[in-house]
Amino acid sequence: MEAGSRALQEELFPYVGKNAIYVNPNIREVASRFDFSPLQISVGQGGEVFTPTASDWVELTEGFLSGTFAVNPLGPEHGSGSEGILVLEDAIDPTLPFTLSYMGETAEFSIASSAVSAVAPSHEPVEVNPLSDTASLADLFASSDFSSEGMAALLGIDPDYVQTLSVPVQGGELMFLFVLLVDRVRDSRLDPGLIERLEPLIGTGAVLTVVFSPSGAPFKPWDFYVKQEGTNYFFFSDASFVELTEGFIRSGRVGAGEVAAGVIRLQRWVDPAIPFSIFFGPSGVSFP
Repeated sequence: MEAGSRALQEELFPYVGKNAIYVNPNIREVASRFDFSPLQISVGQGGEVFTPTASDWVELTEGFLSGTFAVNPLGPEHGSGSEGILVLEDAIDPTLPFTLSYMGETAEFSIASSAVSAVAPSHEPVEVNPLSDTASLADLFASSDFSSEGMAALLGIDPDYVQTLSVPVQGGELMFLFVLLVDRVRDSRLDPGLIERLEPLIGTGAVLTVVFSPSGAPFKPWDFYVKQEGTNYFFFSDASFVELTEGFIRSGRVGAGEVAAGVIRLQRWVDPAIPFSIFFGPSGVSFP
């Protein structure tokens, strides 16, 4: 299976920080079944060994637990395989070495303390009351000049801190408005109720993100990533986003003529004082 694919990343995201292990048995041949049973995998730590039960597994390939294999998405020349996730939660201490064993073969894992901290949320979660009225945000997308300069003039914000983007997606189009939340945003023409909700995020390295779709289109904030000085930074935690409209993080879609609004919180190692870019898939905008 293609472990680096964006679709797989989205499936793995909910298990980050849960002591979860991605398991991908594969063979060179194309086969619909293979003599493999994840229920024979045992875990060892500190001299104790246990065998996880079926409830500890998540099937990414339907039938994973019973040996079902599927053709590799890259093509039959790459063989076939199956995918699942072993969710260990508190069954192990990830700061200590542990082993996985299957059919007499054993692999040892020893995770450095710095690597453990990497799966922790990049920010403390921030929650705000969802907007009850998004009409003023929707009106922005009806402007005859939906451009970075046009939106900056309409909102009374320095053009360095406002960007727009239109992205064709399967079945529709997504239009994005991005506003870097610098101190002067408080004096902008954004709705006062919105500014009040944004207050704890202003000046923290955060970007107001409003998404609109004329005809409805799929949308997932996990498709965002940040690029700065040649390095790409991806998002792995819900705490990297703040919902301003319900479902911004998990609904998976923007309805026809509707807006979804939230805040992207730049990763702590991204310096908002240095130029950076926000990408949605292959398309992106740059600040400043």
